[in-house]
Amino acid sequence: MQAFGVASYVVTVEGKCQLLTAKARVTPKRMMELDVSQSIHKLELTALLFGCRLAQYLIELRPETYVSTTVWSDASTALQWVHNQQSTSPYILNRVEEINRIRLNCLLFLKQVPTSCNPANLVSWRVAAKVVLKSNLWLHGPGWLIDVSAYPD
Repeated sequence: MQAFGVASYVVTVEGKCQLLTAKARVTPKRMMELDVSQSIHKLELTALLFGCRLAQYLIELRPETYVSTTVWSDASTALQWVHNQQSTSPYILNRVEEINRIRLNCLLFLKQVPTSCNPANLVSWRVAAKVVLKSNLWLHGPGWLIDVSAYPD
C-alpha cells in the first residue's frame, strides 16, 4: 500500500446513500520500512483512526444531523486490537486509546466490512481517478448501507 483513505457516506431517511466526503493520505515512509506484515496491520489501524477522526469531525460539525454513525473497516487485526486492547506496542496502544476515546465521545460503532465492499480500498489499490469517479461503490457505498438488516455480520 502506498496510500490509504477513508470515505464517508450519508444515508437519508428516504433510503438514499451518497458519498459525503473522502480523504486520503500517503503512507509514511517509516511505515514502509517496517516488516511487511507488521506495517500492513499498523497502517490499517492508522486508517481506522483516520476514519474515526473524520466521523468525529462530521459529528461535531453538525451533531443534530447524525442519528447513528458506524465506522466500517476490513482490517480484522486492527478491529481486534481496538476491542481487546491487548498489545504491548506503544504505537498500537496510542492509536487504540484515541480510537476508543472517539468512540465513547461520539457514540461510534465499529464494524467489519468485507474487503470487496470497502470503497476506501479503491484508494489503497491505486485505482485510476477516472475509474473511481465512475464507480457506483465509490459514489454510493455498498448497496447494503441503506438497510441495517442487510449489514454483514
